[in-house]
Amino acid sequence: MTKFVKRSEKFCVPHRMIPRYRSPFGFSTIVSGLVGGCFNISISSIEEAYANHFHMPYSVLLPSCRAGMSWALEINNASHKNVLCSAFNCPTVFEAILRAGSELVIADIEHDSFLLEHKSIKLLNCQSLVLSEIYGYTYDLNLWALTDSLPGIRIIDMAMTVPSLHHFQRLRRTDFAVLSFGTGKCLYAGSGGIGFSHDKNLVREVRKWRDKCIEKETLLLFIKHSLEILSRSIIREPALYGFYFKRSTLKRLIKDENDDGIILDQLDYVKQPLSKEWYTPTTYIDRYLMFYNLKCASGYIEKRIAIAKRYRINLNGVDGLILPPISSDALSHYTIRVNHHLRDKLIHYLFGMGIETGTLFFFSRLFNRRNFPNAASTAAEIINLPIDVRMLLSDVDRICNCLLEALKQVNN
Repeated sequence: MTKFVKRSEKFCVPHRMIPRYRSPFGFSTIVSGLVGGCFNISISSIEEAYANHFHMPYSVLLPSCRAGMSWALEINNASHKNVLCSAFNCPTVFEAILRAGSELVIADIEHDSFLLEHKSIKLLNCQSLVLSEIYGYTYDLNLWALTDSLPGIRIIDMAMTVPSLHHFQRLRRTDFAVLSFGTGKCLYAGSGGIGFSHDKNLVREVRKWRDKCIEKETLLLFIKHSLEILSRSIIREPALYGFYFKRSTLKRLIKDENDDGIILDQLDYVKQPLSKEWYTPTTYIDRYLMFYNLKCASGYIEKRIAIAKRYRINLNGVDGLILPPISSDALSHYTIRVNHHLRDKLIHYLFGMGIETGTLFFFSRLFNRRNFPNAASTAAEIINLPIDVRMLLSDVDRICNCLLEALKQVNN
């Protein structure tokens, strides 16, 4: 449940506040692109650069991951067929499946993981899979191979990581993988996503869908995207972020991330108007930042791994915390689990100490909690601690110290 605070209540927020996410690039990078570095970057040049970097034969720039996933399912004739995905997931994944006309089949996650239970592929009669690699944790795709009994498409949702070459070496011919450049993602570049496949026909057909569905790229849209990227970059600087919150009453203290609001059944998803992520094209500044992120990707990976290691060193053995699985890949957040009765209080205390956290993902109203106990309990217990490539290790130490202090407060 979302918890509201009184209108008159003001929060004492430190001037230097660590945001739950911010762009991997700074203000100067954006300005460099606007001054003249971005206007020769075409859609095809981005597709070629990313395909070459990850040794993939074909790629297609998308308005969003959800659009690409949905189009790929439609092209693969997944309409009115069963598509399996995890109950612990971003609601845009459910939307993508349902808008493709497919039957959404949900399975629980492993009790000690954020990923889909492997036994579900044998128990559920599904023709296609959407494997969302939550927080950047990867699937062993050999265990999820398509067979005669699973003849459809396998979509690998890599939206929450900075991938390396080995992520793509796992892919088979019928796979379609997607990366996100949207808000809050590791490779944030303003907007958009990109899809990859070994299947030339699939990529060609997805490109046709894209060209048919997106609006025309205009100067006004370029200006709008540029201003949005600049404002997000400036506001989320730690020195300014606390001041930004001090200027107004915090109307919502705890809010379920990506809350599906009025969505009460599966049909409601397809009844809702399409959001801009389905039809807004990328602009020159978005593509410039996509190029920048690609050049810096190896550094992003190293920094995110180092931050996750620092969290584990600082928090290992702390009573009342369940640390996430160790990963050799870049994670979007360092996601701890706590007693669900204490979570909201902990988030409150951390916010007051200048640490903004997340709660990705909520448990959707579409599903019965008793049918998916692991996903439901995980959703109620998680706190996403920030991982930001521009953070210092001293920032990680500060977050951990604040968390330990908050634990003392809520346990008193």
